[in-house]
Amino acid sequence: MLIYALLDQPKQWFKVSECVWSGEGAIVGKACLEPLYSDLSGLFVDCLGVPKVSLALVYQELLDIGNTNTTIPYVKNLLWLLHALLPPEIGARPVFADELASRPIFLVRMLDGSSKYLTALEDFAIINR
Repeated sequence: MLIYALLDQPKQWFKVSECVWSGEGAIVGKACLEPLYSDLSGLFVDCLGVPKVSLALVYQELLDIGNTNTTIPYVKNLLWLLHALLPPEIGARPVFADELASRPIFLVRMLDGSSKYLTALEDFAIINR
């Protein structure tokens, strides 16, 4: 099944797995269908199974970062989207925080000039210029 949608110009065809249904935030690299087909939520979400942007979906995208070649803006977008989707529990630490901390999702420039994804548990420094 292919869906005709817009992603960073021009419009093109996408598989269902390459689409999301969202108005709040989009995942980079996936076609966001809600702005294009707002009246057809039942068709896309219920019948075709296009996933809505959710905490679980963004979390899974973050877990998969170490396995793919991604860009810094993509990772930043996912982290901001995760933050926006977290419930407003003041002082509560999300249960999945430890697993994210142990995943290589932070792109760090090494001393030799190369870049490498590290976990939050590894030692690295942020240069203050």
